Amino acid sequence: MRRSERDRASGAEAGFSARLGRLAPAGIRLLPLAGGDPSRLLRALPSAIAVQQRAGAPAPGPATPDAAAAIALPPGPPGRWRALVEEAAATLPERGWLLVAGPGGDPAAAEAARDEMRLAVHEAGLVPVDGLPATAARPALCLARRDPFRIRALAAGEEGLLAALFRRCFHTDRSAEEWEWRYRRHPHGGPWSSLAVDATGAPVAHYGAYPVLLDRRERERFRPLLAAQVGDLMSAPEARAAGRGPTSLFARTGDHFYAARRCDGIAFSYGVHTGTSRAFSERFAGAVPFLPAPLRVLATEEIDAAARRRARALALGGWRARRAAAPDRRFEGLYERARHGFTLLARRDRRYLGWRYFDRPGQSYELHLLERGEELLGWGIFRREAERLIWGDALCDPSAAGGIALLLASALEATSTRPERVEGWFSPEPAWWQRSLEELGFRAAPDPQDLVFTCVGGREPEPASALRTGFYLTRGDSDLF
Repeated sequence: MRRSERDRASGAEAGFSARLGRLAPAGIRLLPLAGGDPSRLLRALPSAIAVQQRAGAPAPGPATPDAAAAIALPPGPPGRWRALVEEAAATLPERGWLLVAGPGGDPAAAEAARDEMRLAVHEAGLVPVDGLPATAARPALCLARRDPFRIRALAAGEEGLLAALFRRCFHTDRSAEEWEWRYRRHPHGGPWSSLAVDATGAPVAHYGAYPVLLDRRERERFRPLLAAQVGDLMSAPEARAAGRGPTSLFARTGDHFYAARRCDGIAFSYGVHTGTSRAFSERFAGAVPFLPAPLRVLATEEIDAAARRRARALALGGWRARRAAAPDRRFEGLYERARHGFTLLARRDRRYLGWRYFDRPGQSYELHLLERGEELLGWGIFRREAERLIWGDALCDPSAAGGIALLLASALEATSTRPERVEGWFSPEPAWWQRSLEELGFRAAPDPQDLVFTCVGGREPEPASALRTGFYLTRGDSDLF
């Protein structure tokens, strides 16, 4: 460890000890847990902190309240930890304090258990306010305060709670059926949803995501990755004053969410943020912006004669574009061929596309295909919004990129009145796709809402640089289409 790192670690320990001393001037009562090792916790505490060891198991309820208590979690699988932290929290008075020590042992293994500790603390109705990572000489420590709010995973059948919270936050409706589609019917699992509830069980904040399977090209091989596409971030207006900064309900719900996703083994999380949620995510979740929303715009009156001639020539050569009702079995083969032209992209196979665009309640999308004979060469997903045609998603065989003029013509001809412009989000990579869009007349434009893609590390702790240069993203890779 370098000297600067040692100095920071020493300062963190001194600050933690000082805070603990201020919060527990009368000392801390050590609660025994089966399998726990209280001697580890005793060695980790500052010598100035008085410690009393209670005999027997902690009794839940207010009969024996402790202003400050401590527990040492037992080693082994963390499945019991949530019940043990819940039991210890029940001995505390309102706004009492609990110090939780990890199982110790190998620092790397103890650090891996840190997220399980934080989940146990959040779900017991405790607010983490300070902590120290594990070292060879000391277990990980988490200092938390009792609170009327709990953060937990969404339970089966609770989609109606999300519908009610969404209505309170955004003054618009989204049906319970759509929430079920988002979090129960996803083809890759879930639900990945963290919900904050008050003392009555009413929802007050939410942080959610879809599981996404990605393929990363490494030379001629592909490595599958599991990622989380973050969305549906919200907090009820009346709960926004609860806590400040990292102890606010929104930040705590995000902390629970990212801890749970790391336990799921995801490579990283990514999503689109507006100003407020972006600031919170960057400050309290370690989110890193990696790409402004890559808006591309084409005024339909500027589609030049050359593009029309290309479309006619392709049609004469046996190419065609048409609207289709749903993905068919050819989509699997197209994806297997097309992915060689990308560095990193979501697995756009038939199963995922069917869920994303054709099973979604209350939304209607148009699928247009690019074909040559019976061979599928590409596809696009479109939706009409007033005077705009939104090009929400696309995949094309790199060898057929010149045919997207025909694909776009099919989508434009399907509208009853010609839209004024076509808009889409298409990331700068791959370069061959960008060139094809530019040849059609698409130009980069600033997003009117100043939206930005951000990421939070998981098994890949610092993914931003790789995502910035190689991730193929469209509007369909957000929850805004």
